[in-house]
Amino acid sequence: MKHFINHFRKDSKHLDHQKSKTAKAHQQVEVAKELINSYRTQYANVDLDVLRNLIELKEITSEPKQDNPDNSYKEIKKRLGPKESIETLSQERWHNKIACPACGSKKIEQVNSEFKYHCLNCNNSFNDDTGTPIEAGSPPLSTWMFCWYLLGCTDSLQYIASKLGLDLPMVELMVRHMRQLFKSNQPLKHFMSFDEWSLKHGKSYKHAIQKELAHKKELLGHDSGESPKDTAEYRRQKQRAQDPHKHTPKTTNRPRNRGA
Repeated sequence: MKHFINHFRKDSKHLDHQKSKTAKAHQQVEVAKELINSYRTQYANVDLDVLRNLIELKEITSEPKQDNPDNSYKEIKKRLGPKESIETLSQERWHNKIACPACGSKKIEQVNSEFKYHCLNCNNSFNDDTGTPIEAGSPPLSTWMFCWYLLGCTDSLQYIASKLGLDLPMVELMVRHMRQLFKSNQPLKHFMSFDEWSLKHGKSYKHAIQKELAHKKELLGHDSGESPKDTAEYRRQKQRAQDPHKHTPKTTNRPRNRGA
């Protein structure tokens, strides 16, 4: 009996430690969820697929610049569609602070009509490209945005011109207009990826989530794609973790009384 009590005390202490670690891990995951929710609130009006592509585009253009960034060109081309071009212009021009081009008011509502925004102060309606050289439509918006992202990968305007099929003076003019309009020399400088959002708020979400997923995989026995564990030892350990008071010492099998 004394041996069993000592064993139980040791087992209970270990279990309390495990419970404390588990509670802390769950708390970290909850914090991570809060970060995810707050990040999605910040970009609530952005389609999730578009948001993912913008994050990847920012990562591509954050790499060191090259004279001949052909790989980056291919990656940008894969991710920059019509929706991404529209959203890039919106992010770069307004930095999440939309203002009326006519009166400067920030009392703006979004509308579903020919115009994207309506000013509640001066009754003016406008779009992301209103009052800019991009509004004319030549070159098209997609070309402007492709030029902008390539500028994040190289300082060679000649390279950009050759890839866009434009002459060098046109590219120089486009770059000058965009730098002035976007108040930046680098694409998506004001747009925040999820990693940047997490770091700004002083929390790291990756470690907590990866640890939780690894724990669940181990519990379910999915580490190598195998079927869930279902052994007697596994069930005993699981039961012990759920209720240590049900843990009893192992008893020896007594021989049957066969009688005389």
